[in-house]
Amino acid sequence: MLLLLALACTPDPDTSTDRTGKPGDTSDTDDTDDTSDTDDTSDTDDTSVPAEGCRATPAAADRERAVLVSLPYTADAERSDVWAVLALSTQGVLTDPGTRVTMGRASAGEVVFTPDGTLALAATERGAVVVYDVANGTVVHSAYDGGFYAGRIVMDPSGEAAWIIDGNWVNNGGGVYRVDIDCVTGELSGPTRVLEAKLPADLLWLDGGALLVGLDVPGSAAGDDLARLSWGGGDPFVESTFVDGADAFGDDDAVVTDAALVGDWVLVADNSEFSGVPTRIARVRLGDTLTVEASVAIEDPMSLVPFPDGSARVLVASGYGDAYFVLDAETGSTSAVTASRVQLPSTTVAITRGELDGLVFGSEVGGVRQLRMSAEGVADLGVLSLGEGLDALPGAIGVAP
Repeated sequence: MLLLLALACTPDPDTSTDRTGKPGDTSDTDDTDDTSDTDDTSDTDDTSVPAEGCRATPAAADRERAVLVSLPYTADAERSDVWAVLALSTQGVLTDPGTRVTMGRASAGEVVFTPDGTLALAATERGAVVVYDVANGTVVHSAYDGGFYAGRIVMDPSGEAAWIIDGNWVNNGGGVYRVDIDCVTGELSGPTRVLEAKLPADLLWLDGGALLVGLDVPGSAAGDDLARLSWGGGDPFVESTFVDGADAFGDDDAVVTDAALVGDWVLVADNSEFSGVPTRIARVRLGDTLTVEASVAIEDPMSLVPFPDGSARVLVASGYGDAYFVLDAETGSTSAVTASRVQLPSTTVAITRGELDGLVFGSEVGGVRQLRMSAEGVADLGVLSLGEGLDALPGAIGVAP
């Protein structure tokens, strides 16, 4: 049992999940009924204008997709570097055709894809980056070492670069790195630290800028753990300007697992179970300035997935709570999602385009759970088991856009 708890609910610096928007992108129903429209800067629907780049053009919104899942344990509870490539039909039917590949081990975290869905990247537990060529079914990098410790990966809308979050202190390499992605081979090169920061944990795109969850960002005040940056329409992080910051939690006890933009809100999840402070989700209003509002107590929040309807709601995976909740950022209210036999949920990811918009996949002890978000609420679609033993426990997960 201790093994399963460690797998699902103890986030390593390199395995936190990522939930970001793109620069320039404008059954059971146990949650709130708020469906009001907002200026959600993380919106990634089909009306968004794709960026320029060799992998920037999205594939068809309604098509067969790949779902990549790490299987970080052997049947004997040893470490494993096996990954499963699952198949998702245009109707939303998830199956396991038995395709397995070998890459660096990742016990949790989100797999990110180039906008066209042809390449998948993920951080390993040793801070390297794996690259899988979805189109050709080949491994490009089993463990790329760029001189950083990758804890989180944010894909650039061009598909020609990725942004690596190194969650160390500044003197040990902490900050944001850019790494180039070759347009032909998919190989990574040219890693460069473009911004120094202490213990950075997440990066969220804004129009002409970004929000970085982290400390000691140049220009920020002591104690601020959220920084808004601007580059005035230029290249990201090139001569970036600090705009303003905020101390989202009001203390130094948080261990960030995920962050999300929903409506006019920034939400940051903390699951620091040994701090003596209840685990929570910080709420920061995004306006002319960053305004901190009261945080919301939720047991072991592991992942945040914005609703597809433009409301200020997120789906929250509660690890130790063995549950999913809906949090309304505007009101700070929560409601439980009715789902059967939930077991230590961790990383959750969602489709944000086409007929399957709002379809969610989550790693649990029992397999890959599917949920469907809509304006009416959240429906539980059940769990796809990947087998019976420890070698079937899913870790990192991602779905092609």
